Amino acid sequence: MAAIAAQRRYPHTVLTAEELERRGEKLAMSVTKGLDRATERPFRSVYNWFMKCFKLDADECELHISAVTTRTSSPVYWELVPIDNTTFWKRFVDVSLRRGLPLVLFVQAYEKVIVEAQTTHVYDEATIVEQVVENNVNEVNEIGDDDQAEGSQPVREPRGEVDEGEHIPGLVEQMQREDTEGDVHGDEDSDNDDDRPVQVPSQWNNYDHSQLLVNEGETVPWEYSENEVSVGAIYHSKIELKEAVQRWAAKSLKKEFRVVKSSPQVYDVKCIRDDCPFRVHAYMGKYDTLRSVSRIEHHTCILEELEVQHRNLTADFVAQHMYSKIVNNPGYEPKSIINSIEDDFQYKISYSKAYRAKQKALEMRWGTYEASYHNLPRVLHTLCQRNPGSYFEIKHYNLPEDPTKRVLQRAFFALAACINAFQYCRPVLCIDGTFLTGRYKGTMLTAIAADGYAAGTTPRG
Repeated sequence: MAAIAAQRRYPHTVLTAEELERRGEKLAMSVTKGLDRATERPFRSVYNWFMKCFKLDADECELHISAVTTRTSSPVYWELVPIDNTTFWKRFVDVSLRRGLPLVLFVQAYEKVIVEAQTTHVYDEATIVEQVVENNVNEVNEIGDDDQAEGSQPVREPRGEVDEGEHIPGLVEQMQREDTEGDVHGDEDSDNDDDRPVQVPSQWNNYDHSQLLVNEGETVPWEYSENEVSVGAIYHSKIELKEAVQRWAAKSLKKEFRVVKSSPQVYDVKCIRDDCPFRVHAYMGKYDTLRSVSRIEHHTCILEELEVQHRNLTADFVAQHMYSKIVNNPGYEPKSIINSIEDDFQYKISYSKAYRAKQKALEMRWGTYEASYHNLPRVLHTLCQRNPGSYFEIKHYNLPEDPTKRVLQRAFFALAACINAFQYCRPVLCIDGTFLTGRYKGTMLTAIAADGYAAGTTPRG
């Protein structure tokens, strides 16, 4: 054992210094003793060893033993965990040795509280049954004698017939007597259970050392005020950092700034006026993945009048701000975007900026046109692999000025199910075209054939 702390307490008796000295005890006691094979002993052996060390009588005193342990490595907070059986003692030793913690126990001695037992009367069940049967026989005999003395009819014996108990006086009185006794005993047993003391098992107050966990993490560090940027603020990505600075400048400060430096590691902005020291500097460390704001200088320039437009309300910022509304409603018009920005920031944006913001929001959700055309060959190839028997063909040409780049001219695709069904259709094909209204225009042609059922004929069978 690395250390043992002991304390003797008498919560129910007040002892003076003279009385302690008469008992041969001291106010301060310090004893150093060794315990062989402490980690291998059961808890009862350790408990008895402490009783012998403190020279305590088991009939008069008892010990409360608690382990001194910690749940975290940094910072360290020591706490007392009660131990009262071998299982918790072994777990405490195993966890302490595995984590390199000292084996420290806090031992407290108490005087036993003697509670006088209340005297109760115990009756033999056989004796009670015998007395009840004897009393019932005597009562029946007395009733029979009285009836015969008065000249009444003889006592009717039970024969097992239906409802015959209602006509036998002895059975009727016995049932009434049993009902009365049941009501009396029921009232005696209807005490409130809340008034009785509840014995809580001792192991419910103990800790399970086998499930000790160290949680040194923090909550999400980049959750800050929506319209403010402060020193020490941490952001998950550069996009979130830029959006926070732009929102702060447009919604709260009502002033504009210019970007001095914008790189994957550094983001630095200043006021558009040279005589104003406003500055926000954020960086990402060499081995970090988060952006941290390290310096903020506030505005000293005076806002003479409120501007109609704000240079920091860029198309990217508007797309981020209006993303959910545009994606949920692709028909959201640029005029609606202009009105929404004016309601939120009290600034107007141009129609072209609102249109570009809408296109950027759609690209954020669905991707660009170039990426869609670039992925078309791989999508068709995957469809043919998942649907055996399907067919596709793509025709393209190379750019004269850059032979390494190819331009899509046309693409053909047919599912295996459609190919197999065409042989049962009528020998007439209908071609239907749909114009593509995207950036690169074009036409999508569809071949359609009709079978006998679609033509309105009725099968014969």
